[in-house]
Amino acid sequence: MRLASFCSAQVFLYCTMWAVGSTLNVDRNNDSKKVFSELWKSAHSKMLKYPDGGTVFDYFIDVETGDLKSWIEKVPSWSGGGGERATEASEL
Repeated sequence: MRLASFCSAQVFLYCTMWAVGSTLNVDRNNDSKKVFSELWKSAHSKMLKYPDGGTVFDYFIDVETGDLKSWIEKVPSWSGGGGERATEASEL
């Protein structure tokens, strides 16, 4: 399925999830991204079929099939190399 024929409501929900959810913080006392993810999945389960496990941030829309797939399938693993520890996204 091409993006042009994909349901615009699903793409809108996915973009809204990132726009709102990416601003949330995670610290040792509160994981607001996890709470947001659980609420988002339950509120929008009829429009977006999230796989079991992970958070809503672990998936992307495959524009060929319209399915949600794990970013691990799309992005190769990476390490800092040379014995350095990998930089966490939250440290950037």
